[in-house]
Amino acid sequence: MVLLSAKEIAGDSTPLIIGGQVRGYATNSPLKPMAVQLPATPGGHLQEDVEEPNGTSVTIRAKLGPPICLERRHHFWLCDPMEPGWRGRYQRIGMVCRDCGLQRWREPKPVSRRQEVQFVRVTPQPSAIIDAVPVVSARRSISVDQLLDSLTYSRSGPWRSFVRLASLVDESPWFPQEIARKLGALGHFEVEHSRSTLQAERWSVAPATLVVSADGSRAFLAGSRAAKILQAVFQAAKSLGGALSLSDQDGGPRVVGIRGLDEEGLSQMALSVSKCVGFEVTMSVRCVRTLLQCIPRLIELQDHLPELTISSTSLERFSFEMGAWHRIAAMNEPGAYRVQTRPALYAFLPPPTQHRQNPKAVLCEPRTAKYLAALSEHRALIGYDTRRQQLLAAAGAPLPGLLERAAVLCSGWLPERRGDVIAYRDVPRWVAENIWVAATSKTPRRREQGL
Repeated sequence: MVLLSAKEIAGDSTPLIIGGQVRGYATNSPLKPMAVQLPATPGGHLQEDVEEPNGTSVTIRAKLGPPICLERRHHFWLCDPMEPGWRGRYQRIGMVCRDCGLQRWREPKPVSRRQEVQFVRVTPQPSAIIDAVPVVSARRSISVDQLLDSLTYSRSGPWRSFVRLASLVDESPWFPQEIARKLGALGHFEVEHSRSTLQAERWSVAPATLVVSADGSRAFLAGSRAAKILQAVFQAAKSLGGALSLSDQDGGPRVVGIRGLDEEGLSQMALSVSKCVGFEVTMSVRCVRTLLQCIPRLIELQDHLPELTISSTSLERFSFEMGAWHRIAAMNEPGAYRVQTRPALYAFLPPPTQHRQNPKAVLCEPRTAKYLAALSEHRALIGYDTRRQQLLAAAGAPLPGLLERAAVLCSGWLPERRGDVIAYRDVPRWVAENIWVAATSKTPRRREQGL
């Protein structure tokens, strides 16, 4: 019987169940309605005892009104109890809904493959004896030339991307700053700094340029460098009658030198290389002279540096007597300072003047801070070797910024450490004099001034 509706009979507490008899009729014959009276139980429930095929009696109770199954949209099935090992002995499983009394018969699920698997206990065998443990190779590193090639491919990016590439050459924490300084001095690399903190933010590779040395005897390749550029330069130099050389240098990329060509020949080489690589390759004849005309004096640069606004109890001051940084309690005397933050900040506290009785410390690059401190203490950090034509700087104090680039672009070679000095090779005297004036704001007339 299928339950269709239920209502109470007037004057009687026995409800009337309206249903349809399904069993015993043909599928195409109409259902004959019939009325079945079930005894009402206290609390508004219907109760009926149903006899199962196995002879057991089940009491079915149903609440008056819509079954709760319609509200929650599913039945709560009560299945027949099964004995252990029942699979395969029962063809059907009887189920009845706990709330509405609906009965169903369901075939049991077949046995899954996981239940058919038989687990076999395996006795562990002794491990093999290894005579020699293989050595785990370290991470493969790249050379500085490969770093410059990858930078040429990327062209520019945020500073953190350059740090990741530089760590493939050397994992030292100070190496990215050091190699960026060297590539910048050689004219390969440019770094953009924050105006407020002077921390590196972005980097870019300079365009490929044929730079003529300060004495005019040779040229070298600066800026972008890739395999196709080197191949085009080699073919152009060979066709024009010049000689190309690749020389290794310590801590930097190889020097691509060109000899045997005058300015006209170098100009033709630049045009030929530009056609081969698909972008412009320029030539610079008076690069060092033009650069020196644009570099301001350090004493003038001091007025345009941002003030130090970070207060820290961890301070260090550079001592020229010891040649090292040492801890101090407060910033109370002129000099170069290092603030132990992450990353570290460098500052210069100028001496009081007639116009500024209480000057404030300014942020600057560490080399600039040392040279400004030396200027305030009337110390000379640079000198010149006339016989060898070498510009000398104190160890630990290489030339700051563009001043170092002007000295390096005279020859295309990085400076060499010789004892307590750093030597820049093939620097003409007039270049050394201009660098001296920019660093010290003094005219080089006396020997004790360093020239």
